[in-house]
Amino acid sequence: MRTSKRSDKREFSRTSVRVAVELESDDASLHCDQTRDLSMKGLFLLTRDRFPLDSHCRAVLYLVECGSPLRIEVTARIVRIEEDGMAIEFLEFMEPESFEYLKNLMLYNSANPTQVEKELDSHVGLRPRKRIRSKSSK
Repeated sequence: MRTSKRSDKREFSRTSVRVAVELESDDASLHCDQTRDLSMKGLFLLTRDRFPLDSHCRAVLYLVECGSPLRIEVTARIVRIEEDGMAIEFLEFMEPESFEYLKNLMLYNSANPTQVEKELDSHVGLRPRKRIRSKSSK
């Protein structure tokens, strides 16, 4: 696994997993069978085809095969474009069923599922938990 200064700031671990992905926007669609990595907040899609940077889209990750009812559906945004593909950030809203599928996919494929569980415990969905101050600490 590659490490970088940027990875130190990441809220969620990355895992190498390959899933089929379909992206759809108002004026384009893309199907790809190669992902470089996946996290609870996004994925890197290995593809020569591109969506414009900062464009919003609907992403469907198929857990078995294309057209399978076992899939993760999420709104997303293209956040980085590289020579070998593009990074896709999952936006905050995700149906509970898709969130559970994604969580289980991460736990099953992670080299360190305990770390993934810790990261999930520190978040409500994809958002960090806010510290709640007790009345006695005021």
